[in-house]
Amino acid sequence: MVLVNPFLLEQFGYAEKELLGQQIEKLIPERYHLRHVKHVSYYNQHPKKRPMGLGLDLYGIRKDKTEFPVEVSLGNYQTDQGKYVIAFLSDISKRKVAENALQQLNEELEQKVEDRTITLKNTVKQLAALIAETEVKDAELNRVNIFLKNIWDHAEAIILVTDKEGIIKMMNPAAERLLKYKEAELMNRKTPSIFLDNDHLAFSSFIEKVYAGQPIEREIYYTPKDGIRFPVSQTFTSMRNARGEIEGYLIISMDISRRKRQRMI
Repeated sequence: MVLVNPFLLEQFGYAEKELLGQQIEKLIPERYHLRHVKHVSYYNQHPKKRPMGLGLDLYGIRKDKTEFPVEVSLGNYQTDQGKYVIAFLSDISKRKVAENALQQLNEELEQKVEDRTITLKNTVKQLAALIAETEVKDAELNRVNIFLKNIWDHAEAIILVTDKEGIIKMMNPAAERLLKYKEAELMNRKTPSIFLDNDHLAFSSFIEKVYAGQPIEREIYYTPKDGIRFPVSQTFTSMRNARGEIEGYLIISMDISRRKRQRMI
């Protein structure tokens, strides 16, 4: 392990220095070590972006030896310093509890506890804060920048950054692909209101609600340039400087069309 984010440290109960330089098996129950080493070897020979352990129950193990179920997605990238693998881990304990409760009551009951994919959102927020507020050594900063760039380039979520007036200043490739707008059509010209589905969902309304410092997380619809609306789970967060002043806003939106279709079946 060469880089771990604060959320992972909190989940597993380790300090950063206890993990850097260690094998990833330190976070996996011992009974899976031998099998996992083989999986790692195979993945290094055939790297590609994919979920890990399809159809299997995966577990992480904390420093205090307690286990908890996880979901893992893998990505990879090559730099001048070598080949790296990125693992996105989500604690799915709450989802497992909810699924078991639903099975006991009635399989036909509507699922009330929705899965939350928080790893990507927390990673982007924490790395942004790290870059903005922390002075680090050149080598460490370079690693963080490479990591953030790969998240930005390869994430399947729409990621937008605006200034404090709401004008779009950054958008990732997934935003162009899902919203059907070219970067030049939106950058420094438009606010996210251009693709909000309903007139009453003005961008200014999000700014008012997030001003107190709490992120807004809700399901809404986006209307891309081609007019074919789709549902998203959107997190809207303010970005503040060291003095606590709002300098802009971060929007992360996950396309939940598939989840909506499965709920209707």
